[in-house]
Amino acid sequence: MHLVAKVCTCLVALNAFARLVPHKDPADGVLDAELVVVARQSPGGEPGLFSIEEMFLGNQHVGDSIDLGGFKLSITQEHGPDIVDPIGPSTRILLFLQRVKNSPAQWEPTYFKESFFWVQRPEDVGLLRRAAERAVELRQQWENAASISDPKQRVVALWPYLSISTYGVSFFNDTDSELQRAAPAAGQYFAKHFDGMSHNERMSLLAKAGAYGGKALHQKLREYLEQQERAYEKYSAASGKPPKDIDWNTMPANLQDATGEIYYGLAGLARFRDRNDLPFIRLTALWAANYHLEQTASAALDAFRDMPDQANLPAIERILREFLPGRKPGVWNIDWDAERALCEHKYPETVPLLAPFVAEDAMTVETESCLGEIVGRDLGRSPKPWLDWYTTAHSSAPAPPTAPN
Repeated sequence: MHLVAKVCTCLVALNAFARLVPHKDPADGVLDAELVVVARQSPGGEPGLFSIEEMFLGNQHVGDSIDLGGFKLSITQEHGPDIVDPIGPSTRILLFLQRVKNSPAQWEPTYFKESFFWVQRPEDVGLLRRAAERAVELRQQWENAASISDPKQRVVALWPYLSISTYGVSFFNDTDSELQRAAPAAGQYFAKHFDGMSHNERMSLLAKAGAYGGKALHQKLREYLEQQERAYEKYSAASGKPPKDIDWNTMPANLQDATGEIYYGLAGLARFRDRNDLPFIRLTALWAANYHLEQTASAALDAFRDMPDQANLPAIERILREFLPGRKPGVWNIDWDAERALCEHKYPETVPLLAPFVAEDAMTVETESCLGEIVGRDLGRSPKPWLDWYTTAHSSAPAPPTAPN
């Protein structure tokens, strides 16, 4: 089904004859809409009041007045102020509306207040009518799929709506939420179709893989990450360059894809919240440091934040030695990710890794608090007292383990 694409094509193609907003999709606003109407300005000309001429969804009636507050026909520009089109007696507007929060008598467009379309000639209202009917029909079809009681059948029926190019971002987001509720059936379906998916299709789902559940997807994801890592290792070795000097922009497309899928895939694996994955994640963190892949290292740190374990500390230390200090412009936010991960590791051995962050202006307060929880008192905003505490407290203990290079 290509309903959304057809609606957009229709609206944009006829823009020369009827002033319709290009680059907007009626389907983006229909799932959140409580009211879908074609309206005109109130005959009395009262600002913000509009009269319903046609009803497509909702409990209002033709002829009812709706209050849109300070609504304007604005066209968002890439640069400069919005363009505002006048609303006159001949203007007809297709509106996808929801009630304004804390103001039940007032309405506003859905989808970031952008879901409205208009014509300036009454004879062009058929364009709006067809767009409304198609969008509401698509919503009904989606709701029918989402209401299927059997999770496996529901997943099969909903899966096509993940196509952003066909149905748009709004349908993708709502479908994603429904699929998470259908776990682990969604994960099983994902795993079954994993190999046949395009890079873009996988990338849109990988980071949330754990939320879809399923042993098959869990196992498939680990195997796929290992496969992509080996492919990157082979490319790196053949390049003859140190990992830091490899330019992503000069990589073959499949290797560019691999770096993204490793990053998103590791984030998706972490969402399974399976502590049995920690040894694998630690190895991937060390691998990311060895190959100087900041995003993958960031995903590992996020996993360590959510699943703290003393055995994570050597991997975190290895990441810190690779990426900090002396960060280059454009490097991923390793400092923030590392600090937040370390704050969840309430072990004395965390102190020497966390203490340097207390001198970072943006992190001072949080780091000081985290260190205080470990040490039992506040030693201030200089790293040295914290490091001295660790040295004194552990002078007779073995040095904390370090990660291999």
